[in-house]
Amino acid sequence: MSSTRAADRTSHVLDLRHPVVRRVLLAVALVGFSAALAVALTGGGIWMLGSLRLSARDPVRPLLLGVIGALLYVILFLPGIPADIRRTGRALGRARPWLPLLPVVLTIVVGLHWGTFAAGGDDSYGYVSQAREWLSGSLTIDQSALARGLPWPNADRTLTPLGAAPGVAPHTIVPKYPPGLPLLMAAGRAVAGANGPYLIVPLFGGLAVGLTFLLGRLLFDDTAGLIAALLLALSPSFLFQLVSPMSDVPAAAAWTLALIFSLLGSPFACGLTAGLAIAIRPNLAPLVLALAWIVCPPESGSLRPTRASAGRLLRLTLGVLPGIAGVALLNQHLYGAPWRSGYGDAAGLYALANVLPNLRDYTVWLLETQTPFVLAAVLPFCLATCRAPGPLERRHVRAGLALFLLLLLASYLVFLRFGAWWYLRYLLPGLPLLLVLAAGGILMALRGARRAPRFALTMLLLVLVAGWQVSTARDRGVFRLQRQERHYVEVGRDLARGTPPNAIFFSMQESGSLRLYARRWTLRYDWLPPNRLDQALAVLRARGLHPYFLLEGWEVPVFRKRFAAESRDGRLDWRPLEEWNDGTVVRLYDPADRQSRE
Repeated sequence: MSSTRAADRTSHVLDLRHPVVRRVLLAVALVGFSAALAVALTGGGIWMLGSLRLSARDPVRPLLLGVIGALLYVILFLPGIPADIRRTGRALGRARPWLPLLPVVLTIVVGLHWGTFAAGGDDSYGYVSQAREWLSGSLTIDQSALARGLPWPNADRTLTPLGAAPGVAPHTIVPKYPPGLPLLMAAGRAVAGANGPYLIVPLFGGLAVGLTFLLGRLLFDDTAGLIAALLLALSPSFLFQLVSPMSDVPAAAAWTLALIFSLLGSPFACGLTAGLAIAIRPNLAPLVLALAWIVCPPESGSLRPTRASAGRLLRLTLGVLPGIAGVALLNQHLYGAPWRSGYGDAAGLYALANVLPNLRDYTVWLLETQTPFVLAAVLPFCLATCRAPGPLERRHVRAGLALFLLLLLASYLVFLRFGAWWYLRYLLPGLPLLLVLAAGGILMALRGARRAPRFALTMLLLVLVAGWQVSTARDRGVFRLQRQERHYVEVGRDLARGTPPNAIFFSMQESGSLRLYARRWTLRYDWLPPNRLDQALAVLRARGLHPYFLLEGWEVPVFRKRFAAESRDGRLDWRPLEEWNDGTVVRLYDPADRQSRE
């Protein structure tokens, strides 16, 4: 009898379809996927559990563990999967109202935890400094006390830091960037103090993810919206901009909200939101044409608007007009004409020769970071027999959505070519729609499959794409940006304490951050003629200033190449007065040191 019981126990242990095995495989899959996500986000580490040492640096291994657990579960328990799905569905149904909040909260937490909270370089300094200027009551800074009488060419330009532009009046500088994001940052600073401007992008990131869910729900269903929201929250290009105080994420949120209002048939609200989006990124004003096509459909078989459509078009125009007029009036005040901007001559920014190289770059970057999953965005336009109910049934809506994406792409195909993948950020205003269409297209394609295989394939695809995105974001330095950008703050504050008030810094990359954090004059060496360095040093000393050279590591050979042939000081052949090397090398040279050794 005892031997029979032992045999029964052994058979239970060896039964691969035992309920315990099912729970173990599900646990393995869940732990594997969760560990892969955690390692991808944090970079991994070493953990000690008593005498047990756990080390994880690569998310691929735990991801494979999760995939193996999930596949074994599907193979061994395929007949019971429908029942498990029903149980899971009931559990998710109870949590369903709260599920869309998960990617929203994740986005805000990532943005705040890994945010750079630093204004350096061109864009971030330009936005943050303009926010301070809005609160000060003047966007024009008078530099005539220093600029008047400087003898070298482009003297005003040399005193214009990154993120600023020469003003209409002589010896003045004005903001370079559009007012939308700086005004939001000014509001953030007024409410939350010095860190307020840096809270805006994470909050708008959460808004963009939440709006992506709503867009997916409106065009398809909750599942498509949730998949698209999760994939947006984990997108490398989105994450790269989420942690930086720049305009790409707020622009994506504003245009997505405008799309939602257009689909809901709310032309005035659509126009107001589009006006905000234009104030953030004016060059995307043509996207309003796509919104107008959606919200104001023409007569069937004709391009003429109906009477009702004409009324909606009027309300859309009244909504968008304040944003366009505000940007035009500000351009007139700052740059001398409504069509001018702080970027300079538009002819130097746009060229047809850029189209093919940019098309190739954007295509490669999109597929590398988002995977070919995004190609499924064409399915809703192609699967005539699987049309989703709702707005996509209407031909003019499909045409308007396609036009939105095409106008966005066209806006940047002719723009300057950049060689870095993160310039995919220019296309972020269309990424929520692209991911919604891709998620909805996959679900449409799988609609004819049975529920259990459809659920398993959808989850497997979601995990693989999300894992690739997070791993790509980590490998491409998204989670290292905070450390890299903090040097602007540290160097600036060190120089505020360690240099005299009459210091002036020959700089380029740090020319804006030094003004913000060190409160010192800066002079752009890249605008100074190569044969005028010695003259500039002599003139500035005669005016009671103490010149320094502040250069990042990559700028040192650039500086030497520009000035060494004409100036001994341009050779930089003496030891730096100070050097910082916390992720980014920055060197401070005092020309007086070289002269004192002669």
